[in-house]
Amino acid sequence: VVGDHQLHAEGNVQGYPSFEGTRLNIDLSGTELAELTQSYGLPGITTGPYTVRGSVQRLSGGFEFDSMTVDTTKLGFSMTGQVIARADLPGTPFDIHADVEVLRLDGTHGRLGDLGITLNGHLDHAQGRLVLRETVLRVEDATIRLDGSLRLADGHPVTDLSLVASGSQLSTLGAWVGYTLPALPFAATAKIRQTGARVEVDDADVTLGRSSFQATGFYDPTTSVQVGVKIDAKLIDLQPFFSAADTEPQPKPKPRQERLIPDTPLSLAWLPDLHWHLSLRADELQAFAVPIQNLVLDLDVGPDRLWITPFRFEQQLGDLSGELKLERSGSKVQVAADLVARNVPLGFLAAPDQDPATLPTATVELKAHGTGESGRALARDLDGRLRIVASEGRIANAAAQALFGDFFMDLLGALNPVSRRAQYAELVCGVVLLDIGDGRIQTHPGIAIQTDRLNVLARGSVDLETERIDINFQTIPRRGVGIGAGDLINPFIRVGGTLAHPRLTINRTGTAITGGAALATGGLSLLFQAASRRIRRSDDPCGALLESEARTAGG
Repeated sequence: VVGDHQLHAEGNVQGYPSFEGTRLNIDLSGTELAELTQSYGLPGITTGPYTVRGSVQRLSGGFEFDSMTVDTTKLGFSMTGQVIARADLPGTPFDIHADVEVLRLDGTHGRLGDLGITLNGHLDHAQGRLVLRETVLRVEDATIRLDGSLRLADGHPVTDLSLVASGSQLSTLGAWVGYTLPALPFAATAKIRQTGARVEVDDADVTLGRSSFQATGFYDPTTSVQVGVKIDAKLIDLQPFFSAADTEPQPKPKPRQERLIPDTPLSLAWLPDLHWHLSLRADELQAFAVPIQNLVLDLDVGPDRLWITPFRFEQQLGDLSGELKLERSGSKVQVAADLVARNVPLGFLAAPDQDPATLPTATVELKAHGTGESGRALARDLDGRLRIVASEGRIANAAAQALFGDFFMDLLGALNPVSRRAQYAELVCGVVLLDIGDGRIQTHPGIAIQTDRLNVLARGSVDLETERIDINFQTIPRRGVGIGAGDLINPFIRVGGTLAHPRLTINRTGTAITGGAALATGGLSLLFQAASRRIRRSDDPCGALLESEARTAGG
């Protein structure tokens, strides 16, 4: 027993003074592993209690281990193999050859013991420095080679290592991170340096299938930003990772709720404990149906905030830019978004085999900010504006139904019963102009949609306090497209009810809706007031609505 360290050994001791042939079963334990390793001039690789159990035999020039099990706070493994001295190298060098079964590794979730792991290399311990030469860890067909040194400087560990890794199946290493990874070839090189608590990774060059990027990074628990990563990429292809991911179980249908916006306290517990900063630049990113070019993303995330500022990228037809901030303010959560998307294809409204060239594109501008302790309080406090201008294209009705639910198809069918039988809606243009404030989302000045057969105008509001909906639609047949009176049987539609339970009301006579709804919106007969008459009569209702917006903005 030495301090808090205890060694128990049983076996045969022979061959003095070399002790060759000695075989012992050992049980070594203690409360602080770093104290033990530093007493031998080695850096403390990890801290906390430890145990070492197994059989060791003294060979000529080395040792042989049999089922040697090591357990620490961060790592547990069992090793069978040999450590043999090398007389042809200076210092105190050893060759190590071992089969390793990793039983536990901090931060992983897989069964690492199911993998075939071997360790081979050259170790040299001299003058307080542990030198690794051609030390290779093999996991199935993947190899990880380390060269460099570990030492102590002023009582702090200093590590200088170069890493070379490669393999034909990235999926082999999936157990190390606890995720299903795709079967991609991979290769990586990097320089790793640790000084005290700070770990830096420089000159990292990584290839994953078709993806290739360079990166630098650091981890330092003593600084305000504990983790920093900078990535510059030619191509990042995420599609294989999406296809390899386990299929998530379908959520069970939720019971019918009276309110859609929850009143439960907003939590940021899902944010990481460490403060991260990620700077990503990529010439091309493939993750969706339409590739992204010239991606710029700065992510700042910690226990109390998530900032994405700035971010921008380009697509074949358009681009998206803006910033998003989410942070804690006492017991409340502050949200601020400023997003601009220009000519972005609406791929989420496409059929599986639809030609991307037939999709409508949209320019979307969103500015919104608010603070609240719950989702409902945040909704009441929101202020901002949403502006959407969509161009000509085909919308798959099935995709729209999957995204917006059955009520969307009910509304579409009420506006134009013929649309229920069609696979696509032929959009000519669409404009949505909404103001957000005083606990309401309100059309300002309105909504206009033109299809190949119809013009649809709408005006109304959603009260975010009560979640009540009051939106009136007017459907007008386009001139010269050959629509009979029987095809357009529902020219006036009102959507009422609440966000959780919307309802349709068909006003076949075209008279104004009576009651509180008419007072709130002005009724159908006053829709858009004077501007409404111009928009209804226009062959281009979208353009007319935008002109009305410009006149309103100009005073």
